[in-house]
Amino acid sequence: MVLKKKNRGKIEHKDSIFRYIFSEEKNFIQLYYDLTGLKLKEDELELCTLNSLVINELKNDVAFKTKDDRLIVMVEHQSTINNNMPLRCLLYFAEFIKKYINDKSDTLSLHQRRVLKIPTPEFYIVYNGKEELKDKKLSLDINFKHTTKKLELEVDILDINFNRLPKEILERKDALDGYSFLVEKVRQYKEQEKLPLDEAIDIAIKDTKNQGYLVEYLNRKEFMTMLLTTWTIEDQIAFLKKEAEDEKKELIKKAEEMKKLIKKAEDEKKKAEDEKKKAEDERKKAEGERKKAEDEKIAMVKEMLSDGEPVEKIMRYTKVSETVIKKLQENLRISDK
Repeated sequence: MVLKKKNRGKIEHKDSIFRYIFSEEKNFIQLYYDLTGLKLKEDELELCTLNSLVINELKNDVAFKTKDDRLIVMVEHQSTINNNMPLRCLLYFAEFIKKYINDKSDTLSLHQRRVLKIPTPEFYIVYNGKEELKDKKLSLDINFKHTTKKLELEVDILDINFNRLPKEILERKDALDGYSFLVEKVRQYKEQEKLPLDEAIDIAIKDTKNQGYLVEYLNRKEFMTMLLTTWTIEDQIAFLKKEAEDEKKELIKKAEEMKKLIKKAEDEKKKAEDEKKKAEDERKKAEGERKKAEDEKIAMVKEMLSDGEPVEKIMRYTKVSETVIKKLQENLRISDK
């Protein structure tokens, strides 16, 4: 298997520090022990991290294969919870097997009759995000639209936040402890103490050295450059995310204000329509009452005329004009005829 050399100077991911440390065999062996409780032997591993693999801009973090081809261990570092990691691991493993068979094309072929034996895969995630983990395992079956047992893949997760590491791991004071301690301290000074990034890193490095963690790495210039660059990138990403979130909040705020203005205009329009309707109803009511009063007066006039009352008396009692009374009188006479 052709191994890819690590490009120590190129920073592409937040997990570059993790890669740098755990791409070394001794640290990976200890990490595997922290993950499984099993010890691999020194000099039986070869690095096979898929640095050249790019699938939707994703890259495998750290992978080692035993030289006897019995085992391939893939470890992914995550600072945010990603439920698609089993699917990503499947893609990484598929790419690894493709390379594995191509590199052994003189002895292995997919077209041969005998069963082709490949390394047994194990998949792990080491997680140091702020959000508390709910699951210690992730399965590929969550990615399928329908439940199936035809293809299974499981990823074990270890929370490596320093304050959540198991006691037995903390007691070993290995590279994993050191990495977790350093990350925790930088966060503490940067986020809780509100120190500038460079100051937070400087103090965190001193604390880490004082605890006896990562001493050989913290004395390497290339590691220090990587450390500062990685957190600078992380800060920039965080800044851009915050800026985007602030813009989103501002747009939501403006949208809410617009909704309120529209609602206010609609309420005022409805109020004006209600008031107009109320006025119209009152006008109709007054008109009805006026007409009713007029009808009652006319009825009274007709009754008094029928009783032979003089016009002057009718005018005095009903306040109806003489013209109207005489017209009604004439109508009554016509009607009588």
